[in-house]
Amino acid sequence: MTRVLLSISCVFTVLFLNAQTQMSLPVTFDDPTVEYGLVGFGGADASTIEMDPTNASNMVAKVIKAGFAELWAGTTVTNANGDGFSSAIPFSSNLTTMTVRVWSPTSGIPVRLKAEDSTNPTISVETEATTTAAGEWQVLTFDFNNQATGTAAINFSNTYNKVSIFFNFGTPGSVAGEQTYYFDDIMMGEPTGGPAQMNLPVTFEEDNVEYGLAGFGGAEASTIEADPTDANNTVAKVIKSGNAELWAGTTITNAAQQGFASAIPFTADNTTMTVRVWSPDAGIPVRLKVEDSSNNTISVETEASTTVAGEWETLTFDFSNQATGTAAINLANNYNKASIFFNFGTPGSVAGEKTYYFDDIQMGSGGGGAQEFNITFRVDMSAYTEAFVLPEINGSFNDWCGGCAPLSDADGDDIWEITIPLEAGTYEYKFAHDAWAGQETLIPGSPCTVTNFGFTNRSLEVSADAVLDVVCWGACESCENISGPYNVTFKVDMSQYTGTYTTPEVNGSFNGWCGGCAQMTDADGDDVWEITIPLNGGTYEYKFAHDAWAGQEELTPGSSCTTTIDGFTNRSITVEGETSLDVVCWASCAACIVSVEENFASNLSVYPNPANEQLAIAGFNNTSNAQVMLFDLSGKLIYNQSHSGNGTAILSTEAFADGIYTLRIISDGNAYHSSIVIRH
Repeated sequence: MTRVLLSISCVFTVLFLNAQTQMSLPVTFDDPTVEYGLVGFGGADASTIEMDPTNASNMVAKVIKAGFAELWAGTTVTNANGDGFSSAIPFSSNLTTMTVRVWSPTSGIPVRLKAEDSTNPTISVETEATTTAAGEWQVLTFDFNNQATGTAAINFSNTYNKVSIFFNFGTPGSVAGEQTYYFDDIMMGEPTGGPAQMNLPVTFEEDNVEYGLAGFGGAEASTIEADPTDANNTVAKVIKSGNAELWAGTTITNAAQQGFASAIPFTADNTTMTVRVWSPDAGIPVRLKVEDSSNNTISVETEASTTVAGEWETLTFDFSNQATGTAAINLANNYNKASIFFNFGTPGSVAGEKTYYFDDIQMGSGGGGAQEFNITFRVDMSAYTEAFVLPEINGSFNDWCGGCAPLSDADGDDIWEITIPLEAGTYEYKFAHDAWAGQETLIPGSPCTVTNFGFTNRSLEVSADAVLDVVCWGACESCENISGPYNVTFKVDMSQYTGTYTTPEVNGSFNGWCGGCAQMTDADGDDVWEITIPLNGGTYEYKFAHDAWAGQEELTPGSSCTTTIDGFTNRSITVEGETSLDVVCWASCAACIVSVEENFASNLSVYPNPANEQLAIAGFNNTSNAQVMLFDLSGKLIYNQSHSGNGTAILSTEAFADGIYTLRIISDGNAYHSSIVIRH
């Protein structure tokens, strides 16, 4: 799916519920202590968590796939940080299925489920199931061992910890029309060929999971039994005998000594695990060791101490603080097996026989060191047609600072680069130039999004030194794959503009909304101003302005033209060849009609001027919706109200300082401008 989303510009609606803990399977949407969240995209932006329409006591996910939805519109299940689940989906060779309870208005539609690595969206697996009922709930089983055509096969060494669901995948909203779907109860399916291999969290409670213990060094009496303090709970019991070695311990593993089904998901920001333990003594060291099940020379160990005697407590083990004389954590390693050592360093001959218990082995919520890797960023500026002095890199690693990380071009080949040391983790960044600073809207799940001032790679995962591929300014591919440039002629009719201006201009995503850098001309004096700009093939946003106006305004999704307070912007120009655009009228998306404009302006009467306490605007004639605005000398909008019908609009001026202001009235694509003096 990632390859499809790269060049699509969309607006996403995100809904997250306030909660305390990160989601993990099963996802029921019913636990108030869990942070459930949905991110809709591609026309399924209306994805919310609501009451089940068939059962008021149940909470479910509701998805509206709009009539304009893309064929790949879907919903990602994730928390506010985009982390997905707190632990990896426990896929194994005998457990490759997940189930989802769904409600669809029609039967026979394909429902796609995608699992991916939350830190690297290029790692994913997708599969499909088909609804067989209409207007009622049913449980669909998704077997990731049968991947969807054209997508990657499941790889059990990967971490999959985030899912997205796509209703009626492959059919756009323009064909299916707007449809509403529901889903609930995302969970693992049934294993094939026996119980499933363990994965975090380890609770010792699941009937279809193969829990196992292997005691050693005098802790061979390690068993899974009922909790002595709660008969409804199952825990691990360890008897460290009177002749036990100081290193006696217990490994948590299946019969095949494979440990967990997937690697422990350590990151630079989270190197901790927690274990609930019961000890007869306070103040004893408990060591936790994790290792590669296929290579026991790869391991990391750390310790925590009990603080209570004869009751349960949760210990936190931070593997960024390794035990003395043991290896440091290496995030590139595969750690997928754990062993626990009670009263490590004290033999049974000293401590005597002791009984311990442990339960609920899971990831913690923090820790981490500060190892850094050298990342080289490179951008090809050869196809960039605008003036620049110095390209730079801005990103989440430097707070989008502007000018603090300039690139260099030592060999003069127009490929600019910089090497920056970064800690392991996921970052967002963009190339800019000449001290531009600011962050732009992201497209979730997309590794590269073309934006208004250049481009941003949205998913840079740092885990080792890397030299990134050369990319082309303003694009998601290399410059060799960019078509053009093509001459594009912009034309605007200023004849109906009643305000004061010197020179109109074109501002857009192709010139960084620069203000004054693309001035238009009117050679024949007909008040139709124009300019020809060479642009590479692609889609751009732009607006007409005048006298070095600079800035970008809010878009209206799906609209090719949106009237705004400063003029108007054509939101979707796609350049595929030489183009001479139609003449458009300033501040309107409609054609310029002189008689209508003149009649509109001549009917209006504004008084008194100067104004003291109020300003009256008379002469509206069956106006459906006139917008009355007042600007100060800096161009700041200080008043903005609508007026409908006949009669007089009254604007209170008591709160405004003495000075000169510009009154602007827009009605049905026509504009009126006047200078107003306020004097108290």
